[in-house]
Amino acid sequence: MRSLRLCGPASGRIGPVYLEADPAIREHGPSEVDLVEDRKSPVRSSAKWIGQLRFPAAILLFSVMLGTTSAIASPPQMTIASFIFHDTSGEARDQRSEHETRLVALVKRLEANLAASGKLRLIDIACGSQPCGADVSQSLEQARKAGARFVLFGAVHKMSTLVLSLPVRVIDAESGKVVFERFHSFRGDTDEAWQRAADFLARELATELSAKQ
Repeated sequence: MRSLRLCGPASGRIGPVYLEADPAIREHGPSEVDLVEDRKSPVRSSAKWIGQLRFPAAILLFSVMLGTTSAIASPPQMTIASFIFHDTSGEARDQRSEHETRLVALVKRLEANLAASGKLRLIDIACGSQPCGADVSQSLEQARKAGARFVLFGAVHKMSTLVLSLPVRVIDAESGKVVFERFHSFRGDTDEAWQRAADFLARELATELSAKQ
C-alpha cells in the first residue's frame, strides 16, 4: 500500500453614555402612537429614537450597532490539518509522483473554493515536528491556539483502476465532536475527476459548516 500525506492548507472600556431624549418622552415614556409605530415599522421607529439622541451619542450607538453586525457576519475559521492518499489498487506502474501532484492540487482547489464562498475562513496551524493530522489531539490543540473552530482531516483512497473514495471528517476544536463526516466515491484517476471531487466537497463544507455558527 502506497501512502502520501499532505499537511496544512496551505480592548478597551467604554464609559457610561448619557442619552437625552425628548422631555415629554423622558417624563411619560412613549405614547401609544409611538408603540404602534414601533410594531409596524421597527426601522422607522429606530431612526426616530436615534434622531432624538444628542449627536455624539447617536454616532456611538450607530457604531456599536455596526460592530455587532460585523461580528455576527464573520465566518467561522477552519484549518485543513491533513489530507493523505492511499493506493490499494494493486497497479504495477508507479504513480506516486502523479498522485502527489493531484493531492496538492485537490487541497488548493478546496481552499480556493471555500475562500470564494465567503462562508468559511481558512487559517494555518503549526504542528511542530510531527505532521499535522498524525496526532488528532495535538492538531485540535494547535487549532484552538490559532483560533480555528473547525479542523478537517481528509484522504483520497484509490481502491481500483477506476474507483476512488474521498472520506472526510471535520471536528469542532473546542468540543472535540465530529460535526461533518462524508464518504464520497468518484470514478477516474485523472486531474479532472479529482478537481470535480474537490468542487463537490467544497460546496458541502461551505453550506453545512457555515450553518453551525
